[in-house]
Amino acid sequence: MWLERQPKDGLFAELWCLPWLEGHLEPDQAVDEAERKYGWSLTHAETAAKVTHVLTHRDIHLVVMRARGRPPAERGFLRVPVGELDRHGIPTITVRALKAGLPRSLLREAVLPGRGPSVRS
Repeated sequence: MWLERQPKDGLFAELWCLPWLEGHLEPDQAVDEAERKYGWSLTHAETAAKVTHVLTHRDIHLVVMRARGRPPAERGFLRVPVGELDRHGIPTITVRALKAGLPRSLLREAVLPGRGPSVRS
């Protein structure tokens, strides 16, 4: 699982999120946008789920995609095993995206942060 630390300023400041691409993208467009934004050569992308996350001041609509490829090392991505996700500062929106988008076999192994002690999904 690859996570990206969000900038110090703005929404989800300094928390670890799945890599984000802006816009209403189909999988082939997401492959192109990942290359443009991150220099990330994806070999495959597919839509896994749709999630709406409601904040006090806006609704965020996500299309969660599963993709294959390795991000460039210089971009500051963090590779985290699914059983160790609770060890990182991950916002609720990322937890919801993971629950909706991970294959069931990986979701069974995932330890996701939540209120109270870490919970196995």
